[in-house]
Amino acid sequence: METQNPPKKGKVVLMSLLAFFALFSSVDAFFVYKAVTTHSGVITEQAYEKGLAYNQALKQAREQKNMNVRVVYVGDILVVNLNDELNMPIIGATVTAKLIRNVQAADDFDVLLHHSGDGVYSKQLDLPLKGLWTANIEAKWTQKNTKYYQTALTINNQ
Repeated sequence: METQNPPKKGKVVLMSLLAFFALFSSVDAFFVYKAVTTHSGVITEQAYEKGLAYNQALKQAREQKNMNVRVVYVGDILVVNLNDELNMPIIGATVTAKLIRNVQAADDFDVLLHHSGDGVYSKQLDLPLKGLWTANIEAKWTQKNTKYYQTALTINNQ
């Protein structure tokens, strides 16, 4: 009569459990790695400082409503027509545009717009990639006191 060895169920169960948890841990580690390396998580730079200056931002927004400003992107030229509340051209302003690639921050860059007369500021843009861009425009000038104007324009560079 032959003696049969009992199946080694304990070792099989132990190895199965260890394999399951090893697989589970490696998948979790992969997800953590992807989450940490693909997005910084920062939505707003210097959020605390901007929060402290919120009342000043509200005051500027109220003053900005009275301005007569037109922003257009024609061909490959960004044009800002900057007029005050009396529709007089604002001369001597510093107008900058931060061009933001909506899908990747590494392609963002700033440009300084040049005054071409009668409150018109413009710059020919050489956008490095096709697709949607956002131009965050900021104008700063001094009339009695320092004034600001901010706006944004979406550019479709197809």
